[in-house]
Amino acid sequence: MALGAVVALALAAVNVLAHAAPAPAPPPPPRSAGPLLPLLPSVPRVRLEVARAHVIVVEDINLPRGNWRSGDLEFYISFGAPGAPFAFDARLLAVPDGALEPASEDHGEPISIERAIRRPANTNVYLLLGHPQMAGTIVRIKDAEFRRALGTRAMAALRVRTVLPLPELDPRTGREVVVRLGTEAGNPLTLGRVQVAAIEKDVALQYAEAHLCGKDADPYPLSVALRAGTSGPFLHATADPKAPARAGAPEAPVAPVLAVRHVTDDLCIRFWGKD
Repeated sequence: MALGAVVALALAAVNVLAHAAPAPAPPPPPRSAGPLLPLLPSVPRVRLEVARAHVIVVEDINLPRGNWRSGDLEFYISFGAPGAPFAFDARLLAVPDGALEPASEDHGEPISIERAIRRPANTNVYLLLGHPQMAGTIVRIKDAEFRRALGTRAMAALRVRTVLPLPELDPRTGREVVVRLGTEAGNPLTLGRVQVAAIEKDVALQYAEAHLCGKDADPYPLSVALRAGTSGPFLHATADPKAPARAGAPEAPVAPVLAVRHVTDDLCIRFWGKD
């Protein structure tokens, strides 16, 4: 083949490549719910306190020192259900050396909160509990507050309390409260214990149960500690023959820490009072 023909073929190939369709753009990175925390929280205890006209959800979140060295911390916590809360507060507590959670009688130090219709975008507000698109509260912990709570220890705790209206009674499913659980870096936070307690003298509880709820939630019931009156110890909530069994659920509940959790799961707690 003549040299001119070879050159012509080469130029034609270059021209075809130049006009070929461009390679598809790489997919965008997955959306993040916010910046990554310098520590790994956990939820050692969720307690539901039942009164005549309202319930109080008390949720403890352990905050280990982790890689935190300095600076304020801001968290977003979305509200549970049913309905908008009557009140909400947050306190910072010390976790004694060797303990897995703060003392239940510790009142801690109140910290700043600000209600919001959703988690602010493009900020350093960490998503702690619930879902970023839901209404909730921004909790702000100052550097000095966190240092005081930590002291020389490895862990402090954030206690959030939400006052909700008393749920409507369904004879088959009792009264149900939805508690938001947390995630970090796409992984669900560990859930420790679930407790239900009466806090007024004329409120008597008969039975309580809990399970994870959400589009991917497993049906296994979770173990619940119940205090039927305002005093006495918490006891394991044994099955009530009046409470309907959920289809596909095993008879024996599992410890919350052993349950398989998904990032979309919430915690649903049901309770029945004595007639």
